[in-house]
Amino acid sequence: MKRFQVARELENFGRQNDAVVLNPEENGRYYEEPLKCANILITAGDIVLDVMQAREIYDSMLQHGRRTKRKFIRSELRRWDTSKPIIYTFDGSHTNHEQQVIELALEHWHNITCLNFERKDNDIQGSRIVFTDVDGCASNVGRHPLGEPQFVSLAPECIRLGVIAHEVAHALGFWHEQSRPDRDNYVTVRWENIDRESKGQFLKELPTDVDDGGVPYDYGSIMHYRSKAFSRYEDLFTLNTNIADYQKTIGQRDQLSFNDIRLMNIIYCSNSCPYKLPCQRGGYTDPRRCERCRCPDGFTGKLCDQIMPGYGADCGGRLELTSSWKRITSPNYPREFKEGQECSWLLVAPPGQRVQLRFYGEFEMYCKVRHSLCMDYIEIRNSTDFANTGMRYCCYGTPQSSIMSATEDMLVLFRSFYRSGRGFQAQVRALPASGSFLGWSQWSECSASCGACGVRHRRRICVGGACIGERSESEVCARIPCKGFCTRKTFEQTRCGGLLALFDGMECKRHIFFFPEILNTTL
Repeated sequence: MKRFQVARELENFGRQNDAVVLNPEENGRYYEEPLKCANILITAGDIVLDVMQAREIYDSMLQHGRRTKRKFIRSELRRWDTSKPIIYTFDGSHTNHEQQVIELALEHWHNITCLNFERKDNDIQGSRIVFTDVDGCASNVGRHPLGEPQFVSLAPECIRLGVIAHEVAHALGFWHEQSRPDRDNYVTVRWENIDRESKGQFLKELPTDVDDGGVPYDYGSIMHYRSKAFSRYEDLFTLNTNIADYQKTIGQRDQLSFNDIRLMNIIYCSNSCPYKLPCQRGGYTDPRRCERCRCPDGFTGKLCDQIMPGYGADCGGRLELTSSWKRITSPNYPREFKEGQECSWLLVAPPGQRVQLRFYGEFEMYCKVRHSLCMDYIEIRNSTDFANTGMRYCCYGTPQSSIMSATEDMLVLFRSFYRSGRGFQAQVRALPASGSFLGWSQWSECSASCGACGVRHRRRICVGGACIGERSESEVCARIPCKGFCTRKTFEQTRCGGLLALFDGMECKRHIFFFPEILNTTL
């Protein structure tokens, strides 16, 4: 991940400017009003669909009252042939510096998958990716089944390694994370806060149409919307994580998550190696180096059996715990840590016990307060799978949560990509798994009134030690069908714009939909 991190210096991106748009793909020129023209439809913020994909979505809306999307596109026709390099070219819209950053993003995808890319500026035949700058941040989804070029539009505000990786992921076949059918178990959509004409961006897919490769929902995916995406006003949340401590994890455009990479390798590279290694900690056989495992952040070694050493500081490591409190801190605490330092701790309790962590003292990690998003962070992975992105803590003010592990160990990651700061300190200890839960609270009010698109929650309190099991539960509610999904639809003749302005003789028709407050209609 170091190469991906170091490349930020090349981007010359204003890290400390809070006015920078973190997710510029939300500002696609046509995201508010889907534009259909000849054989192209622009929709879903930064996604460009061809007419076949648009027809599939339209048919699904007629049948189910919601749009069909996937984490990864299912059609084999739209997947790239990994037996040969994926051809790409530039149309002349980008400077040499911008081209260099784009090629770094492609190099990163190359290094972490079995995919190969080859630049051919003079080859205009066959399937290829064409990088242009005519319509903000936008991309086709998957390979064109008829071998036509796949346009990836990257305006100057999109020339950031993470944003480019996001758009290239669309071109390779990825949809958005929060569109998965199981998303209601992880996030709650605040329909009342979404811009009226952008509600379609939050529709979820049907289980029969999903190809998630067995990879679980990932709050840290580079394909996940941020907390306030498409909000009516910039201070309103449109997505709430069902576990509050994950709120500042969603929406990052900094780097590909481990599960983003894992899914791409499952789809394209499952047969790259002649054998599978017994990788630990959620790792898997690296398709680029079959003799080693690709490891989740925080782990290293041939089989992911070692904790990653500190970077830029002597910190982290494996820490055996007892019932007495021990202390971990950011480098140089209570003085400031340095930008670029990283620490990884594996906290281990005795067999049958659990790890408890609580923050105390001063706390400062750089964040985008307006976007509710961590830039530098402390990440805690306390679930049974260390491959999943954990809860990220940042900003100012000491977190009040007392965090328990689900197993005998817990992973703590300190990452300072952007700024120096005061950092953190925390107490950690082992507790017997002898606690017990009190009864469940009453279910909360359902977040919707119909359409099975609402979620309700309940909680329970652990007493007497560490408890095994979840402290909160969520379930889908309001399963009464809504009365339709569209109240009015109009058509408007208009000039072609964006990518379509490149083609002569095209006439465009703008489809304008007006949605009610609750859009999903299902039984």
